[in-house]
Amino acid sequence: MFPNSYFSKIPVQDTDWTQKPSTRYQLDSKILLEDIYSTDCTEIPETLFKNENKIESDLYSIVRLVLKTNDILFRTSFRRESDKDIDEEQEEIETLRLDSKDVSIWDEPPDNKDNIVFDEKEKKKLGLNFSRNILETVISANINKLIEILTWWQASDSEYIRVFLTTHRSFMTSEYLLLKLFQRYQVPATREGTKQAEWDKRKKLIQLRVFSVLRTWILEYFEQFTPTMIRMIENFSAQVMARSHPSHPKQLQKLIQKKKQKTRQKDKHKIQFSEPPPKPRVPKNIFSKNLQLSQIDELEFARQLTLYIHKLFLKVDSTELLAAAISRQFSVEHSPHLLKLKNIFNQQLGYFVWEILKHEKPRDRVKEITRVIKIGEYLYNFHNLESLFAVVAALKHKSIQSLDANMSEVPKNSLKLFNLFKKITNPDSNYASSRRFLQKYTSGSIPYHGMYVSLMREFHKGSQDDIEGRINLTKRRLLFNVIEDVKSYHSRKYNFQKVKQIQVLFDKLEEPKNKQELLIRSNYLQNGSEKKSHQN
Repeated sequence: MFPNSYFSKIPVQDTDWTQKPSTRYQLDSKILLEDIYSTDCTEIPETLFKNENKIESDLYSIVRLVLKTNDILFRTSFRRESDKDIDEEQEEIETLRLDSKDVSIWDEPPDNKDNIVFDEKEKKKLGLNFSRNILETVISANINKLIEILTWWQASDSEYIRVFLTTHRSFMTSEYLLLKLFQRYQVPATREGTKQAEWDKRKKLIQLRVFSVLRTWILEYFEQFTPTMIRMIENFSAQVMARSHPSHPKQLQKLIQKKKQKTRQKDKHKIQFSEPPPKPRVPKNIFSKNLQLSQIDELEFARQLTLYIHKLFLKVDSTELLAAAISRQFSVEHSPHLLKLKNIFNQQLGYFVWEILKHEKPRDRVKEITRVIKIGEYLYNFHNLESLFAVVAALKHKSIQSLDANMSEVPKNSLKLFNLFKKITNPDSNYASSRRFLQKYTSGSIPYHGMYVSLMREFHKGSQDDIEGRINLTKRRLLFNVIEDVKSYHSRKYNFQKVKQIQVLFDKLEEPKNKQELLIRSNYLQNGSEKKSHQN
């Protein structure tokens, strides 16, 4: 069982490599990887090489990252003195933080209440096919068991694989998972209680399962990989996997290169539509340095704002959502795009409020309120709830609502639309109205980020991460469902033409006034209205 302290509760890209290796591991200096890291090995303490001539038959685990200090990053290989029955060809990358309490996957005890808990009713109902529906039968398990069933020789549950790869960073780092997969690949030569022919068959199946998981991980979650992890896969596949499956290293390398190339070309790729985008409605002074958002047509304002928000929304991935569920606040380190969405939401809100309050004359304020509602109507038509929520929040702001006379003079059709917006953005029942609204459409849509963050935080708060030291798999399935719902909107595109001059104005958008200034302005307008009313 792995201590909880080994696993980062919030995903990290950089791991502390300075941890000292366990004393039960000894270096085999023949497998040093200077070619990968171009490391000056003279920096390595000479005491690490004292067992250089250790008998090859003792080789069990090799190739692990152990040190990262300033400009030094290198890998060394370790072997365990026990486990004499391991074939000399066996190689394994061990965990980065092993200590005397660590248990290898191959030393993990058989299923028991300490390492895995099943839903017995579901397991009994499914019978021998339970391994094909892990999410229904497994309630909780430790890391070794989760990875064991991830690469089960008997069957492969594709849904479980997706849930695991999507949510694993809520209880372990990606680097750690990669090393444990390498460990799983190194199947012992024999297994007590199993005939050799049968064990050889299982060995090949397990290795194929590990390869399949790695392939799926790279193919669908490439953003989780750091350059170091890529080098680890390339080295492991070339040195270890090639011995049992010569074609696998080439396949993985080809897939990695394809994903790298796709990542580089991502920004250059243009979505093709069957029809050309509508012609933008731009003012005559579109190229003027003094161009302001107030001069932009309401329809084009909504189009460009939707493109602006959508581009940022597409960058929100599963890692950010998991981090947001665990943490009460967004951070630049773990949820940069969610944090930016939140900041831009506040900037939109502040902008709309101030655009109304800045006018001295009541009729101008009414006109501006009507304009904001018109922008909201187009946002509604574009299913851009992220910005529609900002419009509603602005119009419901106390500084606006306090101007009762102004709101009462807004045209009835506009007020009717505003009431519709309020119903759609109602947060009751986990934003049920918002979710029903989005489900009606298959075209471009942007959900409000707060909908999913609050739902994931509720799941996180309402259920335990661990159950008596085992990972709560039921909770990960709930989180996965929310993440998949968010990702489903990533494939919905907008056929609008980007107008750079307007987009730049959104880049410069800031909250014009702080809360105190808004309050002062609101009080000033309210007092002015009262004086005029009293004079009349």
